[in-house]
Amino acid sequence: MKTYRMTVRGMTCTGCEQHVARALEAIGAKLMDVSFQRGEAVFALPEDTDVDMARQAVKNAHYEPGDIFRLFLG
Repeated sequence: MKTYRMTVRGMTCTGCEQHVARALEAIGAKLMDVSFQRGEAVFALPEDTDVDMARQAVKNAHYEPGDIFRLFLG
C-alpha cells in the first residue's frame, strides 16, 4: 500500500468527512484520516491503484481535490 495526503476543499463538517471517506473507500482506500478542519485526507491505496482515481472519487463526491503528496512512513 502507498500512503498519500490530499488537500480537499469544500468540506465544512464531519458529514463532509464521511462523504469523502466513503468515496475513497469505494476505490479501495484504507487507513483513512479525513479532516474538514485541516482540509485534507490521508489514506493508503493498493499498489495497483492510480492516485488519480482518488482525485476523481473526491470530485465525484462534490468536493474539490487539491495537491496530492506521497507519504513515506517508517
